[in-house]
Amino acid sequence: MAKSNYQSEHSSKGNAKSVNAVKFFVAGAVFLTLASGGLAYFYSNLGPIFSYLIGINIALLLLCGFDKSIAGGQSTRVPELVFYAFAILGGSVGLLLGMHLFRHKTKKGAFQIVLVAIIFVQAIAIRLIQRKFGLF
Repeated sequence: MAKSNYQSEHSSKGNAKSVNAVKFFVAGAVFLTLASGGLAYFYSNLGPIFSYLIGINIALLLLCGFDKSIAGGQSTRVPELVFYAFAILGGSVGLLLGMHLFRHKTKKGAFQIVLVAIIFVQAIAIRLIQRKFGLF
């Protein structure tokens, strides 16, 4: 029996390529986060938490721009899972800014719904932390 197009596109080779792409883009985002967050920490009087947040948001902003620049070509794109993971880790503002600045993923309703849900949960978490510890 012949494989369907779906099966041949999602074979083990395709999955291995996808896993390698995720690892590559995660490593790049981690590097960008550490580099920009480190610069913010060493060249300002911000604490480590705010420096980290600046770094991860800059990383996601740059990843949005990179992904938009290779869209439509034959290059491997940044998986949405990478965008979601780094948004959850604190880069949601950078992702939102990148979406609007580069007009990236603005037509994907499902992507926007997940991002809004992430931001909503983060806002609630910040409010709860603020109330409990009197921070901010």
